Amino acid sequence: MNAAQRILTKQEEEYYLDRMQEVSRSFAIVVPQMEKPLDDYTGISYLLCRVADNIEDVEAGVDFKRERFAEMTRMLDGVSAPEKVLASWEKFDWPGLTAHEQDLMTVANGLQLWQIFGKFPDRFKRHIAYWVSEMISGMVGNLDPETSVLKKEKDLQVLHTVEAYNRYCYVVAGNVGHLLTRMTADFYGFSQHTVHQLLQYTEHFARTLQKTNILKDFGKDLSRGICYIPRKWMQSAGKLIEGVTMETRRLVLEDLFNELKGAVRYISHIPLTAKGYRMGALLCLLPAFETVRLALQNLDDTLTEVASFKINRETLGHCFQLAMQTTGDNDLLHQYHEEQLEALQQAFQEQYSL
Repeated sequence: MNAAQRILTKQEEEYYLDRMQEVSRSFAIVVPQMEKPLDDYTGISYLLCRVADNIEDVEAGVDFKRERFAEMTRMLDGVSAPEKVLASWEKFDWPGLTAHEQDLMTVANGLQLWQIFGKFPDRFKRHIAYWVSEMISGMVGNLDPETSVLKKEKDLQVLHTVEAYNRYCYVVAGNVGHLLTRMTADFYGFSQHTVHQLLQYTEHFARTLQKTNILKDFGKDLSRGICYIPRKWMQSAGKLIEGVTMETRRLVLEDLFNELKGAVRYISHIPLTAKGYRMGALLCLLPAFETVRLALQNLDDTLTEVASFKINRETLGHCFQLAMQTTGDNDLLHQYHEEQLEALQQAFQEQYSL
């Protein structure tokens, strides 16, 4: 496909970029780095995933969520007309969502999202519909107490095992990783060998971003009655303990260090000719390193109710400059990774020994 080909009008581009600014400013920086129309496919994919997240996050009963998930799946498959579904959705209050998140569930602010999706070439619509539907399927599975990876424990929903932790990350992020990898491979025409290499590390890349968010948002999630850190990592001599210990932090961070290694390998296997996608992937990964650094600098607050790790503009600017430098240089990328990982691990060992 001609990378310069445009399939959306300027107004349509402004629409989805504005919606992304409203619900995720960080990802709104990533998407414009990609070539056209890959940026459009990626931006619309993100917003469709956000609609699924809205259904998952709304403070409503299981039956309500099942019905909305089923309606969304039918819209993705082209079976149901979005204008009719959204007309029914906007009659609901959608408690627990922000005003901007609620807007995506209305005709006035959400219909154009589905109309743009409908304009995409069939093969890209199939990629998006399949993997967003896979995400929805996992979310539906988590509505059933028997199959959900989240288990009720007193006033909290918790993940008991490391396997459940990784499974949760697969549902909400791993599917997105597969979507982006396969859609990007189709767009650029990657060889089967390259696709095979990328798929070995796709889930590491996706889990890195999700686990970094879990680390960053631990306090906020706790206030919502959810703990995504495995309960197994909050044990001492086989007994459950209350709260987080330094050993818990060690296990969480060592797991994240390992995911970061896989994420760097993922990016290093993206061909240098795919400059836009490499740049976008780096702008996702580099802030993750910085978030871990902040967590180490405030280790006593990490994984507590008061934890708050927000990267400032200066640091984001540094990430952007570094991404530009490493987009076309795998040696520099690996050098940065080795230096950063060594520094992070050393910083943790010093804090841990104290």
